[in-house]
Amino acid sequence: MSTLEADYNDTSFPLELVINLSGQGGVPGLSPTVAIRLSPSTNNYLDWSTMTFKTSGWGVKNQPMTDLGTGIYQQILNVAALGFTPLTGLPQKLLVEYTSTGTNTSGIAEDTVIVSELRPDAKIARQFDTNRLVALGGLPGTLTLYQDDGVTVQSVQPLTDYAGATVVNTPGTPAKRGPA
Repeated sequence: MSTLEADYNDTSFPLELVINLSGQGGVPGLSPTVAIRLSPSTNNYLDWSTMTFKTSGWGVKNQPMTDLGTGIYQQILNVAALGFTPLTGLPQKLLVEYTSTGTNTSGIAEDTVIVSELRPDAKIARQFDTNRLVALGGLPGTLTLYQDDGVTVQSVQPLTDYAGATVVNTPGTPAKRGPA
């Protein structure tokens, strides 16, 4: 369980679940789902088909997640479509409930998402923590941060070691994080 912070204007906030088996690593090919509950209620869930919170009659309560491979699953939440604004009251607290069923992989997990009005520097800090990040060696090397969609480049930073020398790619060392 973790606590995430989303800006109320975010249109592509990534919800991610990692499924691993001890001693085997990530497990792709499963069909986990995600449901979002408006806290502190016990039954006020998001209807993904209408992007409204309801206590019954959901079109889609448990939204299927996309398999990104290596045991990583993702669903994009359009936070802006939920209609939270400073005028309707911020922050809002959402409980994200992940469910997975499969051989040796059944389980549930939860995240808390705080919807608020983020400063731009807080949003970029969250992106550095959660988004696709690619490091390439060279003089200088580059560190490329991608936006929440995992495709659009957010920023490219020069990368050198502590002495200002060339950064070398090391075989077997992960240089990518997130969806390829």
